[in-house]
Amino acid sequence: MRKPILPVFLSSVTLALPAAAQTNPATGAQQVQPPTSDAGKSGGGGLGLSKPPPGEEFRFDYHGYLRAPLRIGKNDRAGTGAAVGPNQSSTIFHEPLLIDDQYLNWNYTRAQEKAWAEMFFSYGNSHVTGTVSVQAYNFDDWERLADAQFGIGQGWVTVRPDPGWENTRFEWKVGAFWEKFGQAGKYDAGPYDTYLIGRTHQMGEALKGEWDVAEGDITLKAEHGIGAHGEERAGTAFTLLHHFHVGASFYKMLDVNLHYINTWTQDSSPTAPEGSLRIIGAEGRLTGGILGELYLGYASAKAENSQQVGAAVETVHSFGGGGTFGLDFNYNYLGGAAGNVNGNGTVNTFEFNYEYSFGLLWRELEHPGVGFWGEGTDVRLNLFGLYSMVSSAVPAWDSKKKFKYGADAFAALLPWFGAGVRYDRVQPNLDDGSVAFSIISPRLVFRTSWNSHEQISLVYSHYSYGSALQNRPIATAATHPGFVVPASYGTNEANSAAFRTTGTNPGMPNPRPPDTDVISLKATMWW
Repeated sequence: MRKPILPVFLSSVTLALPAAAQTNPATGAQQVQPPTSDAGKSGGGGLGLSKPPPGEEFRFDYHGYLRAPLRIGKNDRAGTGAAVGPNQSSTIFHEPLLIDDQYLNWNYTRAQEKAWAEMFFSYGNSHVTGTVSVQAYNFDDWERLADAQFGIGQGWVTVRPDPGWENTRFEWKVGAFWEKFGQAGKYDAGPYDTYLIGRTHQMGEALKGEWDVAEGDITLKAEHGIGAHGEERAGTAFTLLHHFHVGASFYKMLDVNLHYINTWTQDSSPTAPEGSLRIIGAEGRLTGGILGELYLGYASAKAENSQQVGAAVETVHSFGGGGTFGLDFNYNYLGGAAGNVNGNGTVNTFEFNYEYSFGLLWRELEHPGVGFWGEGTDVRLNLFGLYSMVSSAVPAWDSKKKFKYGADAFAALLPWFGAGVRYDRVQPNLDDGSVAFSIISPRLVFRTSWNSHEQISLVYSHYSYGSALQNRPIATAATHPGFVVPASYGTNEANSAAFRTTGTNPGMPNPRPPDTDVISLKATMWW
């Protein structure tokens, strides 16, 4: 088979060549939960090239990921504002009512994750591959929610041209696909499952290039892409996307990257100004062996009239610039929930994630250079945090600072069993402790072997809330600037039937205080 050659790729290649030579989450439905795994490796991520199928022969490939949790929240009926009636218990068990389980809200933690499934079907060879994804954030047989099933969420063609240059690789994607930048985890989006720089949601193209120098000890990387996101029924305009990235890895120990992403509109209604959401950022990851692994990242997102900007990019728990049913950048940060009509402001965010394996340390001290791949007893420690500084055109929301941090310890005790505990402290406004909260989450994990691809987890979470979250009604964006009740929190009692029927939020946020105790039985598998 004749290999594709570089000149086929016209303008995109021309733009990316100089540098190279050196996965609808918010269409009105609530409780959106994108994946916390890059199990579908054909989806790509960051500046790295995807792994092609071997050889010249065309063949099918299939990857996937699923997470299926049974979650049960506990509360006192009197605490919900309702009297205990005849034949009613004073304690209620229900679908958890939480302020930290909406992925597209700054309060989010991974203490009590929701359902998600994705399947990637590919056909191709080492030179060209076509991929289609089927995705859903809920399973209809147990609970039917509006727009939970994405159906065919993505579809694209990947071409790997042979430039004829030694130690140089290219990859060109065209179609509808996600590109992911700013992943705090080594293999996924990290402890908060968010993309510090951004994850694109577009129809378009992206060209990546890698060049090995210094006998392969240094790899230079670059990517350039253009695309667009279609109009949303929420009122956002057709949104254009342009992004560019450069990076380098050194001795397989240090990886650094610089990023630029710009989304903008030129199709707003006659009375609406054209808007933009621009993100610049930098990140680095140090893989230090017995010293552990450290991720540091910074991103600055500037919004100008962002209420019209659609969801071409998702950044730091926000889906697009505005108009995305309370899941967007303006609503979450700039006071859109309290009347910021246009959506103007800037958010600067820092993120860190440190992972350490005591099992690796012990084995290196006992048998230097042998290495450790998880096939044995281990104790792992994870320290993490995310800090955001907000500048908003709305005075009450200006100069707000947000900080969440935590730790996770896990002991792999037997091939089939492990136990761990996670702690989270979330402060949506450092000047207002009444909207802060903490979570302690012990868990038991069952599996079939040390490095199996499945886990059954039993997780209990206890929440401790600030005073404004314990009372009825709880805090809102109007009463406590800087704090946003997530859209998934539901509606008031008068509109609860409409919420369950349509999945939309026709009324005010639920005035009930959130649950203090939640337990879940969660099945996870990737392949």
